[in-house]
Amino acid sequence: MDVSRIAIVGAGVRGLSSAACLKQRGHTVRVFDQAPRIGGIWDRVFPSSSINTPYFGYTFHATNVWPRTYPTRDEILSNLSRLVQVEGLEQALRLNTPVVCVHRSESHRWAINGERERYDGVLVCTGITNRPKDPDPDRIKAYSGSLLRPYGFDPGRVRGQKVVIVGSGATAWERLKLCLYQGCAQATVLT
Repeated sequence: MDVSRIAIVGAGVRGLSSAACLKQRGHTVRVFDQAPRIGGIWDRVFPSSSINTPYFGYTFHATNVWPRTYPTRDEILSNLSRLVQVEGLEQALRLNTPVVCVHRSESHRWAINGERERYDGVLVCTGITNRPKDPDPDRIKAYSGSLLRPYGFDPGRVRGQKVVIVGSGATAWERLKLCLYQGCAQATVLT
């Protein structure tokens, strides 16, 4: 296996999980985030915030220890801190470092913010902190089923039902896993 140097933009759940996975496979990782601490959006929400799907749909790493079905912000941040410690990612973190420029050099390697350090790949894990994208209403007029959005998703509604998941991102695959776990009759993913 060729060892690659990978730059990851974002020190939230997805960025840190990806860094741990890549490091376990022998790659060198560097995680950039504009914030002074890890956690991504979870570091910026109210302490009373929690995920709105059961924890088994939010298993980003084997180090997770969930004390309840709907973990709170502090429990998620605690798991991320444990992930960083267990996987030895402390030295890989470049916090307080907004990524303002990603440039591909003549050697076809990537530079972040014009620094000398070069990377074989860049993985952007900045999350979904903007408004959700709804399907085109004209294209779903003939659809007679329920339209469920990822973050208002009630897993109890899928038992015994046929489910179509539109998209191929992390959220789509997490919802597929959750639908199968909840006993949907059939699941189809449209990408």
